[in-house]
Amino acid sequence: MATIATLLTRIVRDVMAPPPPVTTADCDCAGLVRAMGEKAASCVVIEAPGGAPIGIVTERDIVRRAAFRAAPDAPAGDIMSAPLRVASQDDLLYRAIGDMRRFGLRHMPVIDPRGRLCGMLNLRDALADAAAPTVALIDRLTHDATVDGLAAVKGAEVELAADMAADGQPAHDIQRLISHVNRDLHRRVVARAQTAMAGDGLVD
Repeated sequence: MATIATLLTRIVRDVMAPPPPVTTADCDCAGLVRAMGEKAASCVVIEAPGGAPIGIVTERDIVRRAAFRAAPDAPAGDIMSAPLRVASQDDLLYRAIGDMRRFGLRHMPVIDPRGRLCGMLNLRDALADAAAPTVALIDRLTHDATVDGLAAVKGAEVELAADMAADGQPAHDIQRLISHVNRDLHRRVVARAQTAMAGDGLVD
């Protein structure tokens, strides 16, 4: 079982799987099913003409949205889940896990710095080394970026430090991990402020 420090410092590319099959929004449902079968995949990512991922079709989508409802020649764009939530290959893994749990996602496409698909994050694999208390703590550390949510993150930091101290972790290791989480929190605060300023027309 990985330590909480290990889990909170991993990045997405450490555990992502290879990319699933990809196709375009005009691919028909029969083609989607065929692509999943040929690659033994549980999803297909839909890409825009320029190569950026814009949607995803999972086995669940096929069962719930396509079976007995869509014609075999219906386009993927009619049943794909969009807008698409993605993770960057260099994102902190616990942030991606938090997003997947909050939005009920079992798959999250991973993109490279150019915005192109480079892998797939599967929630089951990402949580393979996490104990239940750790998962609960991740949920709190990745709370939404509202004022109340960010306050909850600070509260979770206190709990994290206390748990590590109780486990006999060295003070410098605790301080380093809390600083690591704080840097991520500060980035979220800045991003929230920039979004608010843009909405008020204060920045381009």
